[in-house]
Amino acid sequence: MFSAIIRLLTNAVVFLFLFTLPALSFAAAAGAPAGDSVQRNIDISGYPARFNLPAIGYAVVKNGEVVAIDATGTRKFGEVIPVTINDLFHLGSDTKAMTAVLAGIYVEAGKLRWN
Repeated sequence: MFSAIIRLLTNAVVFLFLFTLPALSFAAAAGAPAGDSVQRNIDISGYPARFNLPAIGYAVVKNGEVVAIDATGTRKFGEVIPVTINDLFHLGSDTKAMTAVLAGIYVEAGKLRWN
């Protein structure tokens, strides 16, 4: 039961992470390589319209290196300025949910207790 809750929370955090674009902020701040050295093979172009968002982006980090990154949409609703992988985005309160999921993972692994 607890594993199912953790999976649900993890999916929610992944959703928040993707749709508020902090991955791009991290990648840009970390000096993510641009151009052909990074994969752009995940089609995300339909998500802004589907979820009524101005933009969406992602970064996949493996062993400390950005291996895939992309962004699509506009910087602001109603504008025609496209978002790029070098734009910075406000992370907001996403870290609260991420922290809760990480705490749950540690509880499930027996490394932490809720009380």
